[in-house]
Amino acid sequence: MATSRQEQLLQRPPETVAERFFCDLFATGVGAGLAVRHTSDMGRGVFADVDFKEGDVVLQEPPLVAMQHSHNRARALVCSHCLRFIGPLELAAARLLMWQKGMREEEDKGESDEGKEAEEENREEADAAAAKAEGVIQQLSSGQLKLPFAECAGVLPSAVACPGGCTQEVFCSSTCATSAWAEGHAMLCLGHASHAKDTQALKAFYTHADESNDIFRLAAKVVASALSRAHTLLGKGGGEVGEEETEGKGEAEEEERWKLVLEAWMPFAVGHKAIWWEAVACPPDVVAGSDEEASFRACMKSMAEESLNLLAQAIGPLPLDLQPLLSLSVYGATIGMFELNNLDLVVPSPVTTYFNRILDLDDAKQAEAEGVIGPLRALLEQGGGGRGQEGGGSARGEGVKDGGENGEEGDEEKDTDGNDGDVGIGDEEEKDDDDDEEEEDCDEDDEDDKDDDLLQWHCQGTAFYSLQSSINHSCCPNAHAFKRDEDVDGRAVLLASRDIKKGEQIFIAYVEESLPLQERREALADYGFVCRCELCEAQGRH
Repeated sequence: MATSRQEQLLQRPPETVAERFFCDLFATGVGAGLAVRHTSDMGRGVFADVDFKEGDVVLQEPPLVAMQHSHNRARALVCSHCLRFIGPLELAAARLLMWQKGMREEEDKGESDEGKEAEEENREEADAAAAKAEGVIQQLSSGQLKLPFAECAGVLPSAVACPGGCTQEVFCSSTCATSAWAEGHAMLCLGHASHAKDTQALKAFYTHADESNDIFRLAAKVVASALSRAHTLLGKGGGEVGEEETEGKGEAEEEERWKLVLEAWMPFAVGHKAIWWEAVACPPDVVAGSDEEASFRACMKSMAEESLNLLAQAIGPLPLDLQPLLSLSVYGATIGMFELNNLDLVVPSPVTTYFNRILDLDDAKQAEAEGVIGPLRALLEQGGGGRGQEGGGSARGEGVKDGGENGEEGDEEKDTDGNDGDVGIGDEEEKDDDDDEEEEDCDEDDEDDKDDDLLQWHCQGTAFYSLQSSINHSCCPNAHAFKRDEDVDGRAVLLASRDIKKGEQIFIAYVEESLPLQERREALADYGFVCRCELCEAQGRH
């Protein structure tokens, strides 16, 4: 029975069931003007139910689950639920400078004697700059330095503490804090009121994720969310849920309870899944079918299994009908779902917004502001490295594309959200090419975030969206991801690239459309389909 139920969790729901789910989603206001339909050649797709003009917002969708990357937390304090930046603006700027200071101190510790001698002539200048930065940090943190025209950055909410008392997560409002707690954070909290059965195991889980692949943190959010929904549904329709086993219940009652578990899993069931260690792309130098490939995939599976064991220990015993949610196959498929459907989430920094909008002020106000913010801008533009330092390590590990060309189904049915990456204010999102290259071993991937200009740092993370993950690919798309000035949280935003008529299918590009045909095909090969859009067909004839 357990194996059968695991298989049910891995199966995609019938289209009639999926349609009811999306109708319920539309009823909440998400996806207004859109419809989800089954197509003969692409499987599920998203269609315009009204006319859209070029530049219109086609979709705004909050993430079903989202997380900020572990390596990004030191630079950006955001709400753990909606990913909105937390203020005040001065502390956001100070946080960037403190991260910069820490990186330079680490660089100095690791510098060789030869390197120190080579830089001795610049030491006095560097020390003076460091002292200046420390002074600015103190002024910003204490409130002594107030940034003029701070309203240019918009309203930044104050931090709200976690209801469970942990210090790892903060929120932008009591609404977000309460929602996160109810949606699963109660099981993943390290505070005094945590519902976790073993917080030491939970600490070990987080450490393992940060040292290997922080996508496990997002997988844990999926598990906790599904369990929380199941507890709620079973409490309403199947009796209170505790640690007791469900043996001895009648077969009809067990089936009714299982239907409620499937309903709790439904938001994630609509996303295409593949077992992570089977679907992940091999490193470029690994020959398909070789012993090296087998070793690589075994390494991925072992990493996931270790993560799951720690998570299961932290959550504690579950009733029989909930245990499939913590099985290795479902955990691996959940991570595989991120491989195929997730979005590289970026929320523009209010510090960046502030400096950009200062330039929109009249000359007199700009001159007034520059006298205060000029030194701060100079420090921020020196960036994270200053002397060639890389911007920071990634805990993503390898094999998980948490953005960029995120996933595609293994057959012609395409469920992915495509071409998304870094966005600044008013900049279109771009795919994250760094995630295409996986290394042979399971060590941490440190190649990330190399921009020296701290004014380009934003909140970076990964998210999953039920509706956007159903939008299919075209190399000549009619919609694109775009962060407008008012988009200050983790919602996915799509704008119409041209006029879209009612009844047209919505398409986005999973890869860069300007690439040559062969390069696009190679990039799309990982998604398991051959694009036959108008552009590909036309170029293929020449």
